[in-house]
Amino acid sequence: MPTAAQIPADSPFFCGLVGHRQPLAPGGRTLSERAIAQGGWRTGATVVDIGCGHGATLDCLAQRGLVAIGIDLAPFGLTQTCKPDPARRVIAANGAVLPLADGCADGAMAECSLSLVPDIAGVLSEIHRILRPRGRLVITDLFARCEPSPDLALPACLSGIRDRNHTIAALEAAGFDLLRWEDHSQSLAALVGQMIFAEGSLDALWGQTDAATGWTGALKALRPGYALIVAAKSTPMAERR
Repeated sequence: MPTAAQIPADSPFFCGLVGHRQPLAPGGRTLSERAIAQGGWRTGATVVDIGCGHGATLDCLAQRGLVAIGIDLAPFGLTQTCKPDPARRVIAANGAVLPLADGCADGAMAECSLSLVPDIAGVLSEIHRILRPRGRLVITDLFARCEPSPDLALPACLSGIRDRNHTIAALEAAGFDLLRWEDHSQSLAALVGQMIFAEGSLDALWGQTDAATGWTGALKALRPGYALIVAAKSTPMAERR
């Protein structure tokens, strides 16, 4: 199974379709804008984007008057996003070890990034730590419409995919209350169709064409969907009394 680092930097997975003009994400900017709106953050609020990639979501956040902090490990992503701008900055870091102070952020976003994480508990725990009380976490990502089998061999971009029940359980275990779950699987289907039309197949997405055939069965078994998820940092029990 390839890791994210083994997928070529010019793959459509990172750079997008047709001339690599836009990042590859179901729903594109329209869904990102909706996701940000669901955060309910006021002007000047600090929002951390986990797995910021080329910075498309950072741009959306900054344009709404929010202070955007991007976290990403991929050097090519950081190179694209490092532009002088007081409303947006990026930090090279692992989502499971965020170099940010406790309670420093009003919100966090994770677009197409948590499905890359085999062990989600550490990342969610770190996001919970940096959020202020009732701070919101907004996620747009893949989910399995059928429960994944532990022995399935999956491409890197699906290595951490979970079904709805396991995703909600992981959020609750990390100290979040689920506020909203929207199914946007139609956007995923449209993107897959667009990629096949533009690239001729989905091979470029996985980064290893010789493995693509083996993953077809796994993808059929998972029946991947796409969701917009909103959760809030739970109020500590001591504060509920």
